[in-house]
Amino acid sequence: MNDDQRPAAPPDHPAMRSCVDDVEEWDPWFDLWIKATTFIARVGLIHAAWNLELQLASDRDERLRFFLQLADHWWADPHYFRPADREFVWEVGDRRKQLATLGFKGLAKHVFKPAIEDTRSLHALASSEHLPRILDFFAVDLTAPGPRIPNLGWSPPIIQARWARDFLLALTSYGLVINPSADFRPPPSRFELYGDDYVFVLAALGELDRLLSGDMYNRLPQSAWQGLRQLALGELGYDEPHGSTTLAVRAGSQAAAVYTILGIRRGALSVRQLP
Repeated sequence: MNDDQRPAAPPDHPAMRSCVDDVEEWDPWFDLWIKATTFIARVGLIHAAWNLELQLASDRDERLRFFLQLADHWWADPHYFRPADREFVWEVGDRRKQLATLGFKGLAKHVFKPAIEDTRSLHALASSEHLPRILDFFAVDLTAPGPRIPNLGWSPPIIQARWARDFLLALTSYGLVINPSADFRPPPSRFELYGDDYVFVLAALGELDRLLSGDMYNRLPQSAWQGLRQLALGELGYDEPHGSTTLAVRAGSQAAAVYTILGIRRGALSVRQLP
């Protein structure tokens, strides 16, 4: 049976009315996004964006950069998405919030989850120019009682937020070389440059005790020591500074306990001698 003899869809089939042209580059997709005037059109474009088989690395970079911007504050109240030049309409703000949430879910499914499952994907992200943007997206709020990461959302977490959390744990483990691997080590410059960011992430996730594994006391970069010390003394948080790590330990500070234990393992005579 040749193709002409196979059953064919009737002319009134809904799929027959759709456009057969396709978008294969980022700029045409973004042009459609700018020109879209309805909520449903932008919802469709968000889903379509991850199906684009972008051949150019620059296009893939632009897609990731766009979605990091779109997903920012996905957890926020619709009032966050109010316009500056006109009266706020709840329904409009809620639709914008939904777009941001879809952006976050797309990132989690197509960026964060694959990096959890594939070390090479994690390595590529952690070694790319996107690392500071990713860390900025997951910036730790140190002003609230207890450090937290706003863009992980609130409890109970959606499944995509759990993927994001697991991704951050994998990223910090790689970035601080918590689990050394001959094949996957961050460039030394990034090891030092983002050490405090990684420590703040671990603190927000309640995972600072990961720093107690192996010989981390000998491998922590100076920036990580400094970030840990600031957390231990309460210099960055909502409460009054503790004044000393001893008082902080007595007050139940996980950061102070980890800082002190690492210092003892490092052989310092007192925590004052630590970086």
